[in-house]
This record gives sequence, structure tokens and C-alpha cells, in this order.
Amino acid sequence: MHHVWGLPVALDLFFAGLGAGLFLVAVMADLFAGERASGIRRVGGVLAPWPVLLGVLLLVVDLGSPLRFWEFVLRHDFSLPILNYLPSSVMSTGTWLLVIFSILSLCYFVLSLVRWPFKGDDVIRRAIGLIGLPFGLLVTIYTGVLIAGTSIPLWNTAMLPVLFVCSAILAGAALIALTLGLRPLIGLAPTEESTMGTLVAGQTALAMLVLVLSLIYVGAKPAAGSPGWWAFVVVLGLAVPLAYGLVRSRVKVALATPAVAFLVLLGAFFLRYTILMNGQM
Repeated sequence: MHHVWGLPVALDLFFAGLGAGLFLVAVMADLFAGERASGIRRVGGVLAPWPVLLGVLLLVVDLGSPLRFWEFVLRHDFSLPILNYLPSSVMSTGTWLLVIFSILSLCYFVLSLVRWPFKGDDVIRRAIGLIGLPFGLLVTIYTGVLIAGTSIPLWNTAMLPVLFVCSAILAGAALIALTLGLRPLIGLAPTEESTMGTLVAGQTALAMLVLVLSLIYVGAKPAAGSPGWWAFVVVLGLAVPLAYGLVRSRVKVALATPAVAFLVLLGAFFLRYTILMNGQM
């Protein structure tokens, strides 16, 4: 009987991409903006590992047995070499990418959260971030390649990994904006306008890019254009955030930025969910 990829796989694709997107945004801010973007770097670095680890957990649940997951990492009989890597297997490669990225993002998390009593901790953190950048990017690519490498017509296109990469980075920026935008609700000082402005500007540019890629994709694969796709992905997840970014300076509604960021996250999830479900109909 054919195994249907359902909600756990959609959530795995979403969370893996989200965690990698958070990491990429945090490290890029750390490397190119330094202390001017310390809030973006700190929030992204602290949040990055957990969606990926949650995605791995969901993958284990979908496999039906934790032992099946570890078979992609370790030889079942523990013979030498004990590590099990099959270059020809997308699942094996993806599993190793997730394991290595999880370790690096956890190290970056610790270095983002804790100020060490010795000089050079910033250099070490940035070095870990620089090492983790290609792995974070490869994780976002893997989430698209995992399904693009199948024979299902809706998924079998080189456009899908590109779309997933850009959507993941957009989702990472959105979760950082959501987190920073909610600071006043828990009694913290509002985030500096320069930081929020930078985030929203980046989110707007990425939303425009993902919108264009989404329209190209659905033009090539009309079957992807279900009502849910147009409503949750295109309109709520991309068009509304894009419009908000263009008129943000004139919007005086409290918590508008985190509300729009939530719509971006909702759209990023439904992008993966609708593609996954429509491909199996």
C-alpha cells in the first residue's frame, strides 16, 4: 500500500525550513551588521535549533519507529565504520544534514545566549555561524529536493527547491519580527524602530520574490493552484505582507507588524502543505 505523506511530513518540511531560515537570517545579521542587528542575531540564534529538532521528531513519528531514523545515522549492527552514510540516498543525506545543522545551531544558540568571561567569544560565535551557513542553506534545499526527486508531476521540478529556500528565509525573518514585535506584551521595551524597519524591509523584499516564484511555479504546475493555495499562500501569506511593507510607515495599528509576520508563517506552512497534498490527489 502506498504511504501517504500527510500532516507530519508537511510540518517537518515547514519546521526544518523555518529553523534553517532563522539561522541564516541571524548569522547574516551577525556577520554583516554586527551590534546594530544584535536583536535580530540574538532572537534568530536562540530560536533556530528548536524548529529543526521538532521537525526531526515529527519525521521519526512519520517513520513509525525511532530505530528507522537512527538507521540513517548508525549501522544497525554497530560494525565499523559505525556511521552510516549513503551518498546516493536523499533521505540519508538529509538526515546527516539535519544532524550536523542541529549540532551547529545548538552551539550558536549557546554562544548567542551566554556572554563568556573571556575575549573572543564574538569571534567564536561568528566562526560557528560561518561554518553553519552552508549547512543551513543545504537544509532548506533538502526540504525541496526531498519531494522534487520523486516521480509525482506536481513535485518533480527544479523550481521547488528554489521556492522552498526563499520561503524558508522569509519565514525565519517573519518569526524574528513576530518575536521582537511582541516584546511590549510581556513587559519589555519595544524593539528599536531601526531594527523593526530593517526586518520588515527584508520581509517585504523576500515576500515579493517568493510571490513571483510562486506564480511562476503555479503557472508551470496549474494543479498546485487550489483554493487553499490562493487564499493562504498567495493572498494572506504573500500579498498582504507585501502590501503592508509598502505602506507600513502610514499604518498606526498596534501590533500590526507581528500580526503580518504571523500571516507570513501561516503562508509558509500552507505553501508546503498544499503542494504536498495536491501532489497526492
